Amino acid sequence: MSFGLIMLVLGVVYRLLGPVMPVLILFFFAYNLYADRFPGAFQGTPQPLDLLLGKTFNETEAGIYGLITGVSAKYLVYFTLLSG
Repeated sequence: MSFGLIMLVLGVVYRLLGPVMPVLILFFFAYNLYADRFPGAFQGTPQPLDLLLGKTFNETEAGIYGLITGVSAKYLVYFTLLSG
């Protein structure tokens, strides 16, 4: 489910902002998966796919349902209630 939702969000971002942002996001996903194959100072420990999807989807601080989404939804409700 998390993979499908992430791809859905990437599709919406592509339609709204163009191809640059989804390409950057996919690059950073690829870096997390294949960090041991990057040269020099960029080399790191790779993360398994299930951990990466779990953190992206469920993490409280930075996931899809994270802090930014909560703040955005709160102010959207305030704006909707008080604008009418």
